[in-house]
Amino acid sequence: MYRRFLPICLLLVVTTHAVGQTLQFSAADLAPDSKTDLESKFNLFEITRFEPVDEDGAVLLRNGYAKHTITNPQAWKELMQHNRATEVNLIYTKYPRNKDLWRTNYRGLMMNRLKALFALDSTLNSGTVEWNIVLQTECATEPEAMLMPHGIEIVYEPLESPVAESVGEDSVPAESVAKIPTANDPKLKAAERKLSKMLKRFSASSDSTVQTVLNRNTRWQNALVVMDWTGSMYEFSIKTMLWHAQNFDRSGLTNMTLFTDGTPNQKKGRMGNYGGVVSTSMENLKTLTQVMQRAVFFNYRNDIPENNIEALIKGIAAFPNSSEVIMIADNRSCMKDYCLCELVNVPVHVVLCGSKDGINPQYVNLAYRTGGSIHTLDSDIQGFDGYTVSGKELVIDGWPFTFNEATGLFEEKDHERGTPYGYQVCEDYYKQSAKCKKYLKQHRAGN
Repeated sequence: MYRRFLPICLLLVVTTHAVGQTLQFSAADLAPDSKTDLESKFNLFEITRFEPVDEDGAVLLRNGYAKHTITNPQAWKELMQHNRATEVNLIYTKYPRNKDLWRTNYRGLMMNRLKALFALDSTLNSGTVEWNIVLQTECATEPEAMLMPHGIEIVYEPLESPVAESVGEDSVPAESVAKIPTANDPKLKAAERKLSKMLKRFSASSDSTVQTVLNRNTRWQNALVVMDWTGSMYEFSIKTMLWHAQNFDRSGLTNMTLFTDGTPNQKKGRMGNYGGVVSTSMENLKTLTQVMQRAVFFNYRNDIPENNIEALIKGIAAFPNSSEVIMIADNRSCMKDYCLCELVNVPVHVVLCGSKDGINPQYVNLAYRTGGSIHTLDSDIQGFDGYTVSGKELVIDGWPFTFNEATGLFEEKDHERGTPYGYQVCEDYYKQSAKCKKYLKQHRAGN
């Protein structure tokens, strides 16, 4: 829609503003009719709606819908002398959902927004800054899209603070990364602010399941936490990380594995290898929040059933010395790869989120099969052996289960007709499909 370009002298400013600084965007990236892969220089992720957070550490430069002029440049001018940018987020709406139908010249708009940004502060064109494109999805019509915020958010920190290294996909930080020493460390406080801001953006509820369970179970030490990092679970996973930051001195969480239901280069998921599983240490919290933000990009499938077991297998393989394994799970969704749970050879502590309308039997059976435990806002179920005898009921938050000796599974007892389940019915995923049998056979042969 907009094809005006700033004078060529701006490009000279962009390329010469800081001797020795690694530029994120070259002159070719910002040149008219450029063919460079500009979008590849960003992390790309989606949220329902971007909510600007009015607090120190971030400022939103406003553009408006399909426009590139910065309407409030003074907001950054007042900060730039004593702060440095650590992250820049370009805020768009994903309307229409199919980018091929966009009437706006998307690349031209992006280039012009970058040029306007660098005209304001040329030092922002830096390879040390994390660059993200944020696509808002909570809009079905153009008038709705026009009402949403659009602009460039700059996340910053005081010039005195050192810049932490970031970690890419499917990688683990080097052991040389220093552990944050005390609860008063400025890096720790900065991570808390960042996580709090992320939580506000994802429209968090008052559900305190994660924090309550972790506070009740501080005996969990040297723990690997495996978290569902799909849209409905952002809130709970962020709350897990925020609890870790706020209780750093006593937190037993040491490593993290996120599962996101697949990766963009896998159009057809494969049993045991759907992808989108990212593992990292939890020692450096700034690196941790960067990994979480980047992992949003892999959540592209939007399948309701999740690849929990694949994440457990890969997480345990990445951190074999973990003393405990905790899964932050979406009670509402099925595990599409449950049939692989025989490959999980350690107890799994399952923290169920979204369980007020019923307990998903599949997670009860995961905990039972691995010798683990089930945890909700109100309950800790530590063992199952006493409940596998005929006629004995296992009651979790008022929901009774009985053990079926024929199937070797716990089943819900007499779910009252008309009562909402609050979760998918997952019986089909107990079956060993041909894909499952093939994967298990290959795995056994490999061992």
